[in-house]
Amino acid sequence: MSGGQTLNTVGPLFIHGEDRSELLASRYRESLKVADEIGARTVAFPAASVGICRWPIGQGDLNSGRTE
Repeated sequence: MSGGQTLNTVGPLFIHGEDRSELLASRYRESLKVADEIGARTVAFPAASVGICRWPIGQGDLNSGRTE
């Protein structure tokens, strides 16, 4: 990623009582796939969907949205 490229993903909205963790995890997986395709050597993720999409802190991160 010479020159500091930025990839952006749009995370799903958090809906109380509905398990959307797989949908969130897919956002991380797809971002990693694109990063690999462009030859990125490093990747940093902010907490996707935390904030405007209403995911609680600690649930909208890589630890809760498994990318395996």
